[in-house]
Amino acid sequence: MLRKHYAPRARVIVLTWHDTAVLQKQLTARGRPLDTAWIVAHTRIPAAAGFAGVSVLPHDAAAYARALYAEWYRCDEAGAKTIVMEAPPVATAWSGVADRLRRAAA
Repeated sequence: MLRKHYAPRARVIVLTWHDTAVLQKQLTARGRPLDTAWIVAHTRIPAAAGFAGVSVLPHDAAAYARALYAEWYRCDEAGAKTIVMEAPPVATAWSGVADRLRRAAA
């Protein structure tokens, strides 16, 4: 809950999706090319076809938080222009993660 957190060079977007097609439509509607978007999921893993990459982080808040910055760094190093983060669950254990994602997406 610090004032400023590390944020990747790529644009961070936090979304919720049910399947790959819904995710692709959301990115297209936002004018984000699929081939430069790196998807970071924890529950609903999209098919990798068409995206710059797809990563899966743990669905445990503490483990997710430990892996988050390394994953952002990896996305930046891979040249992603957009990093799409699957929205975290609305639960107290995830409040720190939600705060980091909100600040990175600002």
